[in-house]
Amino acid sequence: YPTHATGPVIFVTDDPMTEVAALGWGPKDNKFADNPYHNRFDDVTFLAKTKKGNASRIAIHHCFGSRDDIAERAEYWGTDMVFLEGRFGTPALMSREGEELKPAPPNDHTDELPPNLRQYVKVGHGGAEVFITHEFVTALAQGRRPKTDVFQGVAYCAPGICAFDSANKDGEWVKVPDFGWHS
Repeated sequence: YPTHATGPVIFVTDDPMTEVAALGWGPKDNKFADNPYHNRFDDVTFLAKTKKGNASRIAIHHCFGSRDDIAERAEYWGTDMVFLEGRFGTPALMSREGEELKPAPPNDHTDELPPNLRQYVKVGHGGAEVFITHEFVTALAQGRRPKTDVFQGVAYCAPGICAFDSANKDGEWVKVPDFGWHS
């Protein structure tokens, strides 16, 4: 799952991860441990160093004490701004330096999609997939590079794969290969 969580962080910061160190945990009776990837971890927390010298922490924790305890969300805590993703009917919250948290203004770009795709905005990961797919297909049709290209896609995914490797090595720092980040 860390491969899934690094994408938004790298996209927002425009700063690919270069090294990661991760610790993983899974119960001894982990019924999901027998999988093609031999991933025995339900939970993982990892630190990352970035190309621009910044740091990032990502925590993926699926083991909760209550079946109704749903805490999945993205939180961005920067020096100039804080943004907490809205989930399950709660509004997104944000604040700039020195301000209190308040609901973030709605950010709906549905009108940028063709009418036949607008119905998919309310599914998946906040509708992200339909926007990414539309941009990719539009870029191909227009003969231009997509906003999220193969280099960014690998830069989003590779830190999570390296974090899994690090967790299997008891948190050893692992370098993330640079496959050609272009910014």
